[in-house]
Amino acid sequence: MTALEVSKFALARDEEELLRTFSRKTVKFEKATDVAGLLARYRVTVNLGNKRTYIIKKDSTTPIPVNKIMFFIDVPTTYPKTAVKIYYGEDSGLYHINAWNNQTHTQCIDVWNAQSSIMLAVEKTLHAILYDEAVCRYDSMANGAAKDWQQAKAQSGEFPIASTAILYREECVAPKPVVSQAKNTTSRTVPRPATKGVR
Repeated sequence: MTALEVSKFALARDEEELLRTFSRKTVKFEKATDVAGLLARYRVTVNLGNKRTYIIKKDSTTPIPVNKIMFFIDVPTTYPKTAVKIYYGEDSGLYHINAWNNQTHTQCIDVWNAQSSIMLAVEKTLHAILYDEAVCRYDSMANGAAKDWQQAKAQSGEFPIASTAILYREECVAPKPVVSQAKNTTSRTVPRPATKGVR
């Protein structure tokens, strides 16, 4: 197999896992394969129903509550050896300590290594959208301006905004943990919620 064929195979395998794992009611994946210089680009729409996450608009400092948020995943032709890029776009992004408030509102996804995958990067991003403290990296903040606000919401019980169970399909069997890797420390494991039918 050529290097590109290996990348395509790895992406197909990981895409299948994404579609098998996440609730189609909450998380919608759309794929484009004709993006120059990339293996693929995904647009991911997260519909939170009556729950609210927070975005920040370009050139603003005020978080805005929304019940739907979209992010993009750029998959390089050298995947999985090279990291995917997760970002929200130019106009707005997630207001979170681990999302850069830069031109494309890039999501911080930790150090990329041999155990990394698009699945783990997406899972961590989805947990961040819910403000799951288990994936928050206060030791490596991309947006320090959100720190006090986010910690106050967590301490008051407003965060997480919903159970992480809303992210997963009910038939998701034997779920794997979300792993967040802090610099120079051991990995932290974030367990997925119990799912129906799992004994």
